Amino acid sequence: MKKLSIFMVSLMVIAGLVGLGIPQLATVMAGEPEKKMEEKADKAAKPAKKPAVRTKQATGVVAKAAADSLTIKRKVKGQEQELTFSVTDKTSVRMGKEKKAIGDVKEGERVTVRYVEDDGKMTARSVTISPARPAKKAMKEGPPPEKK
Repeated sequence: MKKLSIFMVSLMVIAGLVGLGIPQLATVMAGEPEKKMEEKADKAAKPAKKPAVRTKQATGVVAKAAADSLTIKRKVKGQEQELTFSVTDKTSVRMGKEKKAIGDVKEGERVTVRYVEDDGKMTARSVTISPARPAKKAMKEGPPPEKK
């Protein structure tokens, strides 16, 4: 049974390889000149227009917010790092589901910036303002209350 399944799989692989060569063989047999075949190969080999731009993400505390730029501070491996992003009219600013303006971003707020990097320039696509964290309740001194 094992030998039969190996034999069937090899037949399928061979059939697949032969199937890929048949269209080329048909064009050669039809008398299509080699120049046209080379032109088709050149067109297929040309690279795409421009590679897709990857969106990156950074989270930190706002150090400076202006109408055309946003600077955040964050810690990377224990070291303080400062990133500056350019802001365009296409940059969306949100707090939860609410739309905001770049002017609503205040220093000291925690933000997440999704950005693209093009020629060393970081352009913000979206800025998400994190809601303020509630302050931790002060711990009462002494032992915890006893249950009755």
